[in-house]
Amino acid sequence: MTSDLSASSPHANLYTAHPLSPNSKCIRIIDIHAPTALSPSQEPEIIYADLRVIDLESQPSFAALSYVWGAYAPEPHTISCSNCKIPVTANCYSALLHLRKRLGRFTIWIDAICIDQNSDAEKSQQIPLMNRIYSDAKAVYVWLGDGNPATDRAMRYLANAGKLEYFIKNSTSTEEEVFSPRPFAASFSVYTSRWSFTRHPYLFESSASGWRLPAFMRIKRFQNAIYATYEDLEDLLSRDWIRRLWTYQEILLANNPIVVCGNAHLPWSRFELSIIFLEDTGVNYEDIITPKIQALRSWKRVAFSRERLIALESNRQMLNSSLTNTQMPRLQQYQKFVHGIVGWRNQFLTVFYPIIGISCGITIIFSILTAIKFNDPSARTVLNKAGCISILAIFSIIVVLSFSDRLRRYLCHQPATRAPVEPTVSDDLVDGLSTRHAKDPKDMAFGVRTVLQKRSNLNLPAPDYSVSTGQVYKELSIHLIEICGSLHLLVFAALKSFPDQPSWVPDWSCSLYDFWPGLEVDITDFYEYRSERESKLAQNARTIPVPRFRFSTLNDRILIACGRHLCTISTLFEFHLAQDSCWGTVDQPNWENLQTILELHKHHTGSGNFADFLSRLFRIKWPPSLSSSRLLHWMHFLESHRDKDLANAFTILQRSDSISFLSFPSRYGAGLKILQKTTYRDIWATHVEISNTIARLSRVAFAGDHKEIGLCLRSAQIGDCVKFIPGAPLPVVLCQSNCDGLSILVSPAVFADEEFNVAKASGMGNGLEYEDIILS
Repeated sequence: MTSDLSASSPHANLYTAHPLSPNSKCIRIIDIHAPTALSPSQEPEIIYADLRVIDLESQPSFAALSYVWGAYAPEPHTISCSNCKIPVTANCYSALLHLRKRLGRFTIWIDAICIDQNSDAEKSQQIPLMNRIYSDAKAVYVWLGDGNPATDRAMRYLANAGKLEYFIKNSTSTEEEVFSPRPFAASFSVYTSRWSFTRHPYLFESSASGWRLPAFMRIKRFQNAIYATYEDLEDLLSRDWIRRLWTYQEILLANNPIVVCGNAHLPWSRFELSIIFLEDTGVNYEDIITPKIQALRSWKRVAFSRERLIALESNRQMLNSSLTNTQMPRLQQYQKFVHGIVGWRNQFLTVFYPIIGISCGITIIFSILTAIKFNDPSARTVLNKAGCISILAIFSIIVVLSFSDRLRRYLCHQPATRAPVEPTVSDDLVDGLSTRHAKDPKDMAFGVRTVLQKRSNLNLPAPDYSVSTGQVYKELSIHLIEICGSLHLLVFAALKSFPDQPSWVPDWSCSLYDFWPGLEVDITDFYEYRSERESKLAQNARTIPVPRFRFSTLNDRILIACGRHLCTISTLFEFHLAQDSCWGTVDQPNWENLQTILELHKHHTGSGNFADFLSRLFRIKWPPSLSSSRLLHWMHFLESHRDKDLANAFTILQRSDSISFLSFPSRYGAGLKILQKTTYRDIWATHVEISNTIARLSRVAFAGDHKEIGLCLRSAQIGDCVKFIPGAPLPVVLCQSNCDGLSILVSPAVFADEEFNVAKASGMGNGLEYEDIILS
């Protein structure tokens, strides 16, 4: 919430004329006038408005705008507010134009206009009122930016996706929602509607690499068909709104949010269900790591974060009134419904289709054999009719089951799916901080201050922009730990801590996931595996570990947390950038890389080939230039030389002769018996490309003292300890001091064995005791 306008701007007197009483619930709002006709010269329309002061205690009627400020146009846009021209950014001006076109005259609160951005004192007074402003507003317009044909298609698709007619009994009614999920019928509808000319359930590929847009969609008669492509959704969902911290707080606090892009409006309550449908049906992923729409997961997290915060507030109110709420939250019910759709879709592929094929085959064979055995034409006719009737009966049963949920309960079993596991509200805040940014680094703390205040019964201090950024981040970290009771932030502090602050204070001004792309997948996987482990522990009457921590009363830089030792790093597998042109000479980087590869190959004892093992370990995808045949040749060479002398292996790679491999062990996953001829120089080039791909990463592999293989940042050293601290989503690497017993966070740690990531941490290890870890 900063401004590029100077304090001496012409509109400065406007705020003086509309003062805000200190220690009050007063705010400014603007009344936007209805639009006027364009001037003959087609100059941009002038927005007329009036500024006034209201008291939130009087329950006034107004809306609020959630948007990204953006930049000013070369000739800044202005609005005429109380006979004073106020410059606004191009994005703000466009939002007001589109809202005025839809609403006519309306009253709205906009931070850039209603708060004097040149007064830190006024910002410190108004920021604590954000909760009241966004929760008291009759509507909060989430402005994503100007629209285009692609975003219009995306908004129309999201308004109709998700098969709500099979989830909400009265989905077209304005009355209270009544949930009546029928996942079997919805799955059957998803399958059959793929041939619909007017409404397609999934997204199309518009590129040549996938399914092209069907030709009938381009026919004029079907131009109003409801469909969208991945590029359409990417254009809509990847707007800068999802990456800003202030907008994150605004949507968490918003009452009746409405998503707006151009002239298209969509209630958030409908928007979020379509997001969950696309994310949880799996259509957004090429593999477990690579989503087609990068921002879709972020939108889903925002939706669940908002619901969890609302549920927390509702439970608190019920607790005060001695009531209980046993109903599953709306989004969790819908997510369970979507998982049911996916489960039945898999049942179709693995059960129903084989049954249909086998039944039809048996019927046809039986009819043919009977016709051959009995030479009576009438008998053949009867049996043929019986066969046709049997086939029709099978299809009829499937159709009946698709529409009869009660009959499905008797004849079929609901497919077992892993229950969705979501972080807590405290984890949501940490995740929101780690994936978003603000113009002023201090706003990374002040931007979630209202949400923290809503969660706490304490009176948090008002934002103070005169305090140093490091001190602001330290106070934020203390509040996150104490108020939320979570140590989730330790993983992000291990990624990058703020200079001159304790190692448990993250540098919130950085995009922390940039230091470890794909780490969020490991965190999500951890929550899912933790759910399974905790279920096992509960069945065995064993204690589920909970976060235990305290701050030192003598030194506020000391955090004491309870954790357990997993292993000590005994080996680091580091790769160095090397040149392919060094072939034929003894080059130190290539020598060391080959040594590292051979050492890692000795540690590979699991299933699958070695190239896939490296890909999973380092969380990377090999470049297209590394074809399967090149990888197979390279792996065969490693298998042949894993127990030989390094110098001998290096010398062989410098040879210029060609070779042919006639067979490969089954562990490589290749069915080829004879491969094309290759040369040692080609294997050398493959080795250099693989080594350089890994060397460009910010992380290295390590081996523990019990032969565990894992991944950490390059800042880790041999002798560092890997420990798990309950409340943190992943183990962390600690550098321990022998003299004072203090530990410093160095890096997150992820083990190659996904089960090991949480087995010991969840209390499944043997002989592992908890201990106090003193973090400084």
